[in-house]
Amino acid sequence: MIRALEQEHAAVIDMDLLSREVVQPGTSAWRAIVKEFGNDVLNPDSTLNRTKLRERVFSDPEKRRKLNAIMRWPLLFALIRHLGQHFLIRRQRVVVLDAALLIETSLHRVCSTVAVVNTPPDVQLQRLMERDSIDRDAALRIITAQAPLQRKLEQATIVIDGLSLKQEMQDNARHWWRREIQQSKPCASTAGVFAPTPVSFAVSVIAVPIVYVLSLIHISEPTRLRRISYAVF
Repeated sequence: MIRALEQEHAAVIDMDLLSREVVQPGTSAWRAIVKEFGNDVLNPDSTLNRTKLRERVFSDPEKRRKLNAIMRWPLLFALIRHLGQHFLIRRQRVVVLDAALLIETSLHRVCSTVAVVNTPPDVQLQRLMERDSIDRDAALRIITAQAPLQRKLEQATIVIDGLSLKQEMQDNARHWWRREIQQSKPCASTAGVFAPTPVSFAVSVIAVPIVYVLSLIHISEPTRLRRISYAVF
């Protein structure tokens, strides 16, 4: 799905990649994780061993809560800094936010369109096991930590059939993207960028400039991004 949108030159923010950026060795989040979980969650090159860390947090709700607390602000700073670059500098009209935990983190509240891939639990489980090369129990813990599919569907503006053929899904994604681009307005001002919701308007006028500056001071990971009017997954 995301690859099809990127082929349409869509601006995509991958929250998984963003979460990897904010835990690079030496960052504040990396130091907090090492302090909380110990050096045994590190690889020989000092990068995080995400497999070990995942095994710990998905088997212990309290540890998962602590990790989420550590990641919350670094991720928010990085996301808004990237949004500032896309909206204020690159003048992007639309951005796709690729986030598995879009609903759980309430990011859907600043999105004017939310697309959810409707996939049966057994198929989702199998795909997750194949994608991450993990066993059934580990995959089940990851899925259980997410919001129920029904809750996601209730928030969806667009529902995509997860059992469709790959080509059909990509064609549907391209059709959706072209329609959204045609209906969107050029970003003539900051307010216009976030006009879809009151929350996004407030973010554009107040939070983006402030957090953009703060994140440049406090966070060292690379920058790159665009605008948030749309969200996928």
